[in-house]
Amino acid sequence: MIFIYRALSDWEKTAFNRLYDHYYYHRHNEFWREQAMKKLPQLTQSTRMLVCGEDLGMIPKCVAWVMDDLRILSLEIQRMPKDPSQEFGHPDWYPYRSVCTISTHDMSTLRGWWEEDFQQTQRYYNRMLGHYGTA
Repeated sequence: MIFIYRALSDWEKTAFNRLYDHYYYHRHNEFWREQAMKKLPQLTQSTRMLVCGEDLGMIPKCVAWVMDDLRILSLEIQRMPKDPSQEFGHPDWYPYRSVCTISTHDMSTLRGWWEEDFQQTQRYYNRMLGHYGTA
């Protein structure tokens, strides 16, 4: 499929990218918001527990609005920040209504991560933890 995309002219690539963006990020926003508002209030009101939503990856824009309206906590992963310009997230930067963790069930454990990429571990040790020397 990537070869077909490469064969497109710049104008065609721009048109394709606009269609893709509209389809995945805008077209179904209202539909997903309506579906969420039909189902989620019953779930969040049926418990006294804090509810946390996994708002990671490619999600519709409405997710943030729905979570805010329903007071659902955001999930913040320190080694996978939502801001692509950052290598690591910092708890000071996270929304008030959020849960911060170092990983998810789809990621390596803290120890596994610490051992799998020495250079990244060293940067985390220095920048985020404020320690010097070897991690």
